[in-house]
Amino acid sequence: KLGVVPFHMWIPDVYHGAPTSVTLFIGSAPKLAAFAIVMRLLVNGLITMAQDWQAMLIILSVLSMAIGNLAAIAQTNIKRMLAYSSMENIGLMIAGIGVFSQLSIGATLVHMFNHALLKFVLFYIAGTIVQEYQTKNMMRIHGMIGDVPHTATFWLLGIIGILGMPPLGLFFSKFYILYSLFLSGHYLLGIVIIVLLAGILIGILYHALRMLCDKAKRKPVGDLLEHADTPFLAALLLGSVIIGAGIGEIPY
Repeated sequence: KLGVVPFHMWIPDVYHGAPTSVTLFIGSAPKLAAFAIVMRLLVNGLITMAQDWQAMLIILSVLSMAIGNLAAIAQTNIKRMLAYSSMENIGLMIAGIGVFSQLSIGATLVHMFNHALLKFVLFYIAGTIVQEYQTKNMMRIHGMIGDVPHTATFWLLGIIGILGMPPLGLFFSKFYILYSLFLSGHYLLGIVIIVLLAGILIGILYHALRMLCDKAKRKPVGDLLEHADTPFLAALLLGSVIIGAGIGEIPY
């Protein structure tokens, strides 16, 4: 259910084929439930085998991030790109659980909630883009910032948020997960994850900015974000900032 390697192939297939309303749900709520189950299982059931499951989770986290990054960058389908980008965040959360310190667990929980909020925003916007341009192929979408400025603004903010750039909430949780890795002595793992995070940031930003700024070749049907949509999406983004900023209260 989490989509950790090698059980990850259902994510892009389901996200690609499901209607947007269904994708909004499966991209957030089931993953929150799955992480709660993993946490309960590890704390109550596997704590006696700490070294074994910690090593297993760390290996799976690196594999999930590496495969998710390469697949996301190579995509042309907007929903499949977002699906594979989820694997990067899932891998980072699995690494935080694998370290299993007070700081890493607290940062992982914050990351989990922020990821659900931002993925909701991104899939909502992705569904809007598909309706506006009548295609899921990102290579056919250009010049959004001039043609559909409201959609373009929230698309850019969502991308900035999911990539962990300030001031959105994932920046804080990613920082503290990485900090917990170095604090617990996992220096090599921390460096590898930083390289993987840099790779996905460059790749997805390229796709997103090309859609926004390149010369328009396909005319959209119009900017379909209504006045009721924008305050709701803005509230979710603001909620991400507030939740992320509160991570500083985690004791360690």
